[in-house]
Order: sequence, then structure tokens, then C-alpha cells
Amino acid sequence: TAVAFGLAPALQASRAGAVDALRHGQRASPGSSRRRAREVLVAVQMALAVVLLVGAGLLIRSFAQVARLDPGFRVENVLTMNVPLPRSDYTDGPRMWAFLDRVLERVRALPGVRSAAGTTALSLAGGYWGKLLSFGDRAPATSLDQVAQVGYRVVTRDYFHTMGVSVRGGRVFDASDHRGSPGVAVVNETAARKYWPN
Repeated sequence: TAVAFGLAPALQASRAGAVDALRHGQRASPGSSRRRAREVLVAVQMALAVVLLVGAGLLIRSFAQVARLDPGFRVENVLTMNVPLPRSDYTDGPRMWAFLDRVLERVRALPGVRSAAGTTALSLAGGYWGKLLSFGDRAPATSLDQVAQVGYRVVTRDYFHTMGVSVRGGRVFDASDHRGSPGVAVVNETAARKYWPN
């Protein structure tokens, strides 16, 4: 911005007429079109500066509000990492989960580690999967608009403890929840109120 707005006056000042006028102490009197162009340039500069300042103020205010927000999970003393697995070596779920179990076991053994868990996506980071939800105690949907769609992620057994997520009702996953056992899920309060009111 500084270069763009400084270039025109610099080029104009470098012309021989302006330099000579300054040398001889004469006051250059620009034409009305030049004066108008300078006034427009100053007005545009002021408008851009105001817009920039307002935008910066709003950004700082938004950041301060987000920093005060309670996300519902522990944010202090939590280290996260992304572990991408090559699909050529890990072609199915059991192999992926076996790898993750080995990694978590080794991480838990590190000094200073209190708890370790895995998830397919971090909270507030997006990246969750979508799933169509059906209810066994309700009439089946007759159109796609009536089918509930929820976002979900897969987590390991210790995820809620590791992240400090409080459970308001029911239970979290335990050792009896494994491949082959009846499927279980933990839902958030928004989904509980929406799909299972009262």
C-alpha cells in the first residue's frame, strides 16, 4: 500500500519542472485536475486506513471472545499430533486400531504422561464424518428430508478422560466395548435434546 500510494507523488516530484521550482524557491501551482487527483488519493488512503483499523479492531475483539470461551474440554497440558497411515500398509480397520493401540501403549509409558487417547478428528477442528441416523422406536422415514444426519468421530476408550470431557448421563466407553460387541455411542447434549427430548 505504501509503495502503491507513494509511487505517483514520487514520480511527479522527480520531474524536472518540480525539481527546478523547488530549487528556485518558487511555489508550484498544480492544475485543478492534479489537485483533484491528490484529494481523491488522500480520501482513498483515509478510507482504506479506517477500514483496516475497524477490521483489526473486530479481529482483536473476536479473538478475545474466543479465548474466553469454554470449549467443554481440557485445553491446558494437552499435546495433540496427527498420525497419517499409508493406505497401502493399513488396508482395514483392525490393522489401523492395532497400530493405534501399540502407539497409545508406548505413549502412556512415557514419563509425565497421565493419559493418552486417539480420535479420528479433534474437537472444534472439523473433519468429522456424517452419518444418517435411524431410530428403532420410531416409524421409518419416508423421505430423505426426514432422516436425521449427525456428525460423528471415532474415539478410543480413554478419550473422554484424557480430554476432561464431563459426562452428564449414561457412561463412557469401557473394556466391554470392542469389535463384535453391540454398538454404543456417546452423544452431545445438543443431539440428546433434539432427538431424545425429556
